Parts: sequence; structure tokens; C-alpha cells
Amino acid sequence: MHMNKKFSGCCLAVSLLFSVAVQAAEVDDCINKSDSSDEAYSRCWLDEAKRLNTEIKNKYEQLASIKLAAEWNKGNGMFKGNLKDMYDSWVAYRNRFCSLSGVAGHYETAESKSFHQSLCLVNLSKKHNQELSGLLSTFASQMIND
Repeated sequence: MHMNKKFSGCCLAVSLLFSVAVQAAEVDDCINKSDSSDEAYSRCWLDEAKRLNTEIKNKYEQLASIKLAAEWNKGNGMFKGNLKDMYDSWVAYRNRFCSLSGVAGHYETAESKSFHQSLCLVNLSKKHNQELSGLLSTFASQMIND
């Protein structure tokens, strides 16, 4: 059993690194193929934000399947309990903050509100994704050390 824990922790770390490399290439490719308009960039970033959100949901599901996190979540899985509340609160914060950021950014620069809002969605999603990766890595290292 100890070897399986080491193997699963190792696989988790490799899959996290691979997904970061793929995401950067996809959004860069979209931007390079765009017409360089604010709207085109916004579409690329919105697609990236959607992709990141799927990855974030997957990480919440992974957390729900880890014994210690499941205990904290009261065994409710991703769709109930603390993890669901945490995800919903994060999405609400991200969306409202980025909406306001879009308004502020539009007045600060020549780019459109949607340009700033979509870029904010990507940046906050990347940050949250990294935070979740950190939690998963911590749990993975605990599994290896147990």
C-alpha cells in the first residue's frame, strides 16, 4: 500500500506540470491567430478561463477524494459541503472582482472593458488553480510520508 501512495503522489505532480505547459501553448496559439483586436483577445482569454475552470473543478473533485480533505468536507464530495461552498464563493468573488476590474481598466487604458475583464478572469483562475495544486501537492506528500 505504501508504494501505491508514492506512485499516486508522483503521478499527480507530473500531471500538474504537463497541464501548465499545455495551457500556455493553447492560449498563445489563439492570440497569435487572432486579429489583435480587444474582442479577439477577450475570446482567447475567455476560452482559457473556461478551460482553467474545468481544471479547477477537477482539482476540487480530487480534493474531495482525499481522506483528510473529505473529513474536513464532512464526506460530502465536490457537490455539497465545504468544498462546494468554497468553490461557489470563489467563483462569485472572481466574477464580481473581474467585472469591476474591467470597468476600472477601461478607464485607465485604451483597451475595452471585456479585454480587462477576461484577462482578469484568466489571472485569478490561474492563481486559484496554483493554490489548489499546492493543496493537492501537500496532500500527496502526506500520502507519500504516511
